Amino acid sequence: MTTIMDKRIQLREGNKRAWDGDMDVFQIAEKPDSSLKGNTVFIRRLRMQLKADQEPAILDELHTLSLEKYLGEAINALLEGLLKLKTRGDFSVAVQVTSIMHQRFFHQFTPQFLTVFFQGLESTLTEDRAKRTELAPIRKILCRLCVDLWLVGIITPEYFNKNIPSWIEGTPQAISQAGPPPLVIFRHILGTDLKDFDYADLVLSLAKHFPFLVGGADEEGQAEALGVTEAVPKMAKLVKSYCLHMQKRVKMMAILLGRQRRKFEKHYIQVGRMTTGREDSLNELETQLSTMVSTCTQLSEALGIEMQSLTDCYKEEDTITLDASFDGQPLWDSEDDMLFYTEVPDLADKVSEQVLSGGVDVADAELNDMVEKNKAARQKELLQQAVEKEREKIRANAQKARESRQAAKAPQGKKKSTTDGGESDDSDYVSEEEEEEPVKDMSPKGIQMTEFLERLSQARSKEEIDAMTIEFCHLNNKASLNRLLRHFREFSLHKAFMLPFYARMVATLGPYFPKLRASVIERLFARLRSYTRGNSRRSMERRLASFQFLSELTKFGLVPKHYIFHLLNFMGSRLNYMNLESLSKIFHCCGQFLWRNASTHQDMEELMESMMQRRTKGYLSISEILMVEELLSLVKFRGGAGETTNKRHVVSCTPIQVFLDRLYYIELSTEVAEQVAQLTLKLDWSDEEITCPTLFRIFTETWRVSHGNMAAVAAVLSRIAPSHPVFAQKVIETVLENIRQCLELNSYSLNQIRLSQVEFVSELYNQGLLNHTCILDMLFMIICYDHRRGRPTAGVYCPKDPPDSFFRIRLVLNALVTCQQKLVSDVNSSELEFFIAFFQYYIFTKTRLPMELKIDFRTLFVDLQLEQQLYSTLDGAARGLESALKGKFGERFEEEQKEQQKHKLAVEETKVDTSTVASPVPTPEFVSRKTADDIQAEQDFDREFSEMMKEAGGQGTGSFDRPVPSAKVLTQHISGASLNGAKLFSLKDGNTGPSIMGNKMGFTLLSKRGSKMQGRLVALPANSKMAKSLEQRQREEREQRHKLNSYVMAHADMEEE
Repeated sequence: MTTIMDKRIQLREGNKRAWDGDMDVFQIAEKPDSSLKGNTVFIRRLRMQLKADQEPAILDELHTLSLEKYLGEAINALLEGLLKLKTRGDFSVAVQVTSIMHQRFFHQFTPQFLTVFFQGLESTLTEDRAKRTELAPIRKILCRLCVDLWLVGIITPEYFNKNIPSWIEGTPQAISQAGPPPLVIFRHILGTDLKDFDYADLVLSLAKHFPFLVGGADEEGQAEALGVTEAVPKMAKLVKSYCLHMQKRVKMMAILLGRQRRKFEKHYIQVGRMTTGREDSLNELETQLSTMVSTCTQLSEALGIEMQSLTDCYKEEDTITLDASFDGQPLWDSEDDMLFYTEVPDLADKVSEQVLSGGVDVADAELNDMVEKNKAARQKELLQQAVEKEREKIRANAQKARESRQAAKAPQGKKKSTTDGGESDDSDYVSEEEEEEPVKDMSPKGIQMTEFLERLSQARSKEEIDAMTIEFCHLNNKASLNRLLRHFREFSLHKAFMLPFYARMVATLGPYFPKLRASVIERLFARLRSYTRGNSRRSMERRLASFQFLSELTKFGLVPKHYIFHLLNFMGSRLNYMNLESLSKIFHCCGQFLWRNASTHQDMEELMESMMQRRTKGYLSISEILMVEELLSLVKFRGGAGETTNKRHVVSCTPIQVFLDRLYYIELSTEVAEQVAQLTLKLDWSDEEITCPTLFRIFTETWRVSHGNMAAVAAVLSRIAPSHPVFAQKVIETVLENIRQCLELNSYSLNQIRLSQVEFVSELYNQGLLNHTCILDMLFMIICYDHRRGRPTAGVYCPKDPPDSFFRIRLVLNALVTCQQKLVSDVNSSELEFFIAFFQYYIFTKTRLPMELKIDFRTLFVDLQLEQQLYSTLDGAARGLESALKGKFGERFEEEQKEQQKHKLAVEETKVDTSTVASPVPTPEFVSRKTADDIQAEQDFDREFSEMMKEAGGQGTGSFDRPVPSAKVLTQHISGASLNGAKLFSLKDGNTGPSIMGNKMGFTLLSKRGSKMQGRLVALPANSKMAKSLEQRQREEREQRHKLNSYVMAHADMEEE
């Protein structure tokens, strides 16, 4: 110890001379070695071999090497080597090397070294407990070095007060008066750790290695020799105060552990086994307490403080409120819920045994006899009145039955009567005694019970309910019990928030009033069974409230497992609107409880699997499928998210990843978007392992960014794009491809992702990174994806876009709302009107649009200020699309239409001479004489017909293989539009229609042999109905085809120009 103290005193004197400006404290060689090899070996030794056995070599190199050119690398290597120190000798060598470097390179070394040193100490002081535990060894080394460097005079109060680290709170004047630098640092660290005591290892290390600083034994007088006598009382006071707080915390945890053990033992006796979650929480609490007791004991011994005995704490009955951070119950979302549903008061401790057993005193005996006599007389009178009422009801029912038999729709009336009878009343489970009008009890207890029920309906806290439960025990008799039971059964619907309190009251009274508990559960279960057997929505509110009451009773452990799961499985096997609403109410109230509970987890898992299988059945509508997915998320999502979050915290991130995540997910806003872009541009873009992938993840996973910051992210990307165009292009292409993939998967869980990505693309268009063609292509892709030949058609079912799914409409509306101003200014009015007309037609291919989307579309239509009208029918939308095509093609439409019509008519006018027809035979042959003009016309017809067949064959095998269809491609596929709106789009058909041959009509019968297409002429009478109808339809289709083909040719010429 003397050697260490002497060395510290010597180093302290030399370092003080260096601070005073003396540059000759440490003598070096006359000709220092400045070779690369020697300096590199020394730097490597500082980084990897800063140990006691390397002390001679390190000191020799410090004496012979120049190190001036490599001082920066030497500082970094020294800081890395300090983090690997282990033994007392290693720390001694490290302090000596640091002192020599300080003495040789004072101005170049010390400020930079101390700045990085304090920054490294700050990085270990995190709020995440997992990271605290991970960084504990580094933090302990740096704190010990901080004290060592202060003792040898490298960290001085003068330098520290002028260069106070930013993470230390307080004014410079207050910090300078607080004491030496280590005391200020330890006070800041320990002052924020009076709850978890994660930094207790620092105090223990300080007391172990520097006992003379914390008031321990100082036989050699080190404090006086080193000149730190004034700091000893302050340091000792800080450490002892921290130790006393830790002892109090340990005692509190011991009391908590004792209460948890007693409660779990009682639970084990009642249930027969302990749940895995509770056992794990108990083991975790025991491990945490054991670690704190061990550390606190060692610290108390080192400081000479008596450690309190914890034996009595396990037996102490204390009402200390549990801290939220120690909530180990896996069944509940919060400690308040845990206390509400598990900490039920025991009436045996509050009420006498005679009252609980139903006994009464002598003073009330005569009064009760009088009440019973009056009640009997009153019941007899009421019974006579009830008999007369029943007779009147029987007569009225008989009259209604005669009238119903005479009615024309007797089966419907019978069906309605049956349905109403199963839903309107609860006669199947309500006894005759309870169906009677309740007798108004005028006895003292009856009046008190009336007042009690009025106050019970106004209770708002757990304490009030517990107090009123004890009060009811003194009012208990048969009449009061029936009135309370009726109150629970006929609760007011607008006071459904009272159901948890009612359930708590039932749970409290249950052990001593089993009839009340059994009656409430049995009658409630019978009512719910009758509800699940019917489909009437007339009693929906009462039904949902009853399920809520049953769920609250389940969380108290009052409902048998087969009761609740009978209802769940019954409704889960019959997924309709009523049952889905009921399941939603149950899962909202106790779904997590049933899922997390070990005794019911397996049953819940089977129920979830069954519902997932039924979700894929075809008889469910899109709304019912979404309701099923919401039910599954209510049970599984929260637990999975919590596990994912914990795993994400455990994964270690590099500093640059943490910086970028905080920059974009927390700090980013529209006001600081420019500053964020500048910081991003300053990063190392050549780092393809960390920086670029992290930025790429942030820009492509836009659903992780706050919705209000979507425009800010697009602004940052637009600012980055000129400097890094390849990166920006890759981001845009990835986002567009992700949109296409989400449309392909068509999962409800991807809706939020699709919304954020479409909005991000729209914001990129607002920033000028995309042109309007890309936006229109994306919108056409959203509408047309996976439809037959890329064209939505009314009446044609698309599995990825069913008629009752409106999410694609929501995507298009969000995109248009986001970029409507720029879109109106950039896009030609004809193109925009064409898209809106096509979008209106797409809307009418769906079922009835929800009112919300209808209002949003009308608002958008008004904001766009288009000249076209808003259509209300499918026929109008079809005509509007045709008008939009005319407006888009321009003035050349008429000329191209005439030329196309002339060309087609020249082909259609070709006639076949059928003047001579052979007699009827099984295979008739038609003979005609052909002139030169007929032969030429027939050749022209065959040539045109072959081209049309090739086009039809190519289109028949076509598929939607482009990610973003343009308007040009879309219009090229358009070949026909009927004004009745039944079929707007159809394939281009070849001219394979009939031809007139005298009094017969010839049809071309196509056949294919090998790769050659052959046509054969078949004749039918020209005056037949089939021939006339086909001729009329061919004429109409020919006119319509000529018109739309002219549209397409005109549009193609315009695109080429």
